[in-house]
Amino acid sequence: MQAGTWRPGREGAPRGAATSAASARGVLPAALAGPLAGLGGAAALFVVGWLLRSLLRVPTLPEALSEWATFFVPYWVFEYMINAFRSGAKELLFWGIVAILALIGAALGALYGRRASPRLTVALVLALWLFTMLVVLPASDMGFFGSDVRAGPLAVAAAYLASYAAFGIVLSLVYWLLVPASRKRRA
Repeated sequence: MQAGTWRPGREGAPRGAATSAASARGVLPAALAGPLAGLGGAAALFVVGWLLRSLLRVPTLPEALSEWATFFVPYWVFEYMINAFRSGAKELLFWGIVAILALIGAALGALYGRRASPRLTVALVLALWLFTMLVVLPASDMGFFGSDVRAGPLAVAAAYLASYAAFGIVLSLVYWLLVPASRKRRA
């Protein structure tokens, strides 16, 4: 290389040059990349859940949560919603839960962005799966690990694990693509 030429990332580069080169490539700060990765992961969770619902006859996470939510809503609120929205009340509940889950996915992505690692991804996937199997499904009258679902506990456990695995894979991949510094190996 010639003595007078400059390349981004080399020692002796002008102070603002590396920053402008990074912004020209479209690199996002980790504080924004984490929530975006979480939203992508939530979208993957919804898509995989919907596909497995068709294949295995397992309720999706928003469906299970809507069953759970109807048990804990006060009667007068439930009655008001039915009277006000009539046939659209069920769809409104479903899409409201989808929006809440997307926000939770963004929040989990923000937490992931603070200390992104494959171990954290696996721990997050397993913790979410266990929470669903041991808290959400029993509270929705579907039994532990979906034992009261017609498809059976093996199909339910596999479907939710696959959905959460899709969440973890997309979360990690999108974050990895948006934050090049996360690609470096830690010693």
